[in-house]
Amino acid sequence: MTTTLSLQPRVVVFDLDGTLVDIIPSFAVNQFLEFSKEILSRYNINGADPEQSYRKALNRWKKVRDRLPGRRKYLRLWQLCFEGLGVGNSDAKRLADILQKKVETCQDRVYSDVVPLLSKLHRKGFVLGVLSERPDSAIKVSLARHKLSSYFDFCLSAYELDNAESKLNSKTWETLIRVSGRNPGEICYVGDDYATDFSPAFNHGIFAVLLDRKKRNGFLECKKIGSLKELTQMLRVKP
Repeated sequence: MTTTLSLQPRVVVFDLDGTLVDIIPSFAVNQFLEFSKEILSRYNINGADPEQSYRKALNRWKKVRDRLPGRRKYLRLWQLCFEGLGVGNSDAKRLADILQKKVETCQDRVYSDVVPLLSKLHRKGFVLGVLSERPDSAIKVSLARHKLSSYFDFCLSAYELDNAESKLNSKTWETLIRVSGRNPGEICYVGDDYATDFSPAFNHGIFAVLLDRKKRNGFLECKKIGSLKELTQMLRVKP
């Protein structure tokens, strides 16, 4: 699967997690451990060990995570953690969503290639956007934390549009096209997940680019880059 640059994109939209920022794993685990104290008390559960529950859940999760798209892979990890504490399935799903929101809102780190790229595209007059599976409030908190807000003309939350399907729902991409005010071929979308970023964007006629920071997707036949530094050349942006 390949894409040709038939039009010069004037709108560049980015995924957030794994593309612009990275959630710190140790912080996420600490959030679970802290939240677990409240859950054990609320459900009157005795004898459960949150650290052991996390380790067991992590081992199970590693076997299925690559089959789960986008945000849902992390929701599944937390669900397994809460079930390991003795929480019922439906409550574990609800608590997983609450915890993931805590993680997304509280702490992450921006990749070193982000600001130079955004600064250059902004100077060149590109319209810039964010499309993420995070809730809207979490997107805005992250961008503000890293002083990135001023670069972006719009932000869209697939979670707010449809938290059951998120980026796999055509409504997400139709909304992106409408908000951008451009034809699909004039939009470039950059994300790090083939299933939830590249594939649906490509299928909606958008110039899709897969960001493969860890060089795990060499077998995929699609437009991909190893760093955001490579995007300006792909978009034919002059120095």
